[in-house]
Amino acid sequence: VPRPSTPIACFLAGQRQLAPAHAGAGQARRLALEHFERSPLPSAVVRTLFCRELAHAAGHAADARGAKRAAQALTTREPDDADSWYWAGFALHNVDAAESERHYSTAIGIDPSHPAATRNLGDLLSARNRHDEALDLTQRALELRPDDLETHVYLGDRLAASGNVEGALAAYDRAGGRPAGRSGAS
Repeated sequence: VPRPSTPIACFLAGQRQLAPAHAGAGQARRLALEHFERSPLPSAVVRTLFCRELAHAAGHAADARGAKRAAQALTTREPDDADSWYWAGFALHNVDAAESERHYSTAIGIDPSHPAATRNLGDLLSARNRHDEALDLTQRALELRPDDLETHVYLGDRLAASGNVEGALAAYDRAGGRPAGRSGAS
């Protein structure tokens, strides 16, 4: 298969790689990032959509260079947009926890009802052993979006980490069961 050569073809090729990347395919994560990096981002006209997808791919690939590049472009281009700060935080989540926390917090400061930024900040704080804050944020994210199955799984993880096995099992049940590979209650 020939490599895409136009900016839009690169963007679309990156989009096609995100589904397998979400399923855990490491090569797809790298390919998505490579394609997005070859899309219009380096051009004079930086488009928010392209930057968000670059942030998405860089976050899944845990690529520090791509994550920092996308975060900078998003927050410079759209400094008052909560979604831009959320995607910047997402990109940095696995490569720079302190900066990711700052970006998620800024998104929530701009839009206190941003459920994804609230959920992901809780996940980040949990990984940094700030469990009480993480649990509060995860519960707040569920208040904002009660039907979000992923957030119910995160709640199960938070409750399991705090020793509340019964609560964790109930949260996992609301999410349709505990996903394989999760550290939650057993």
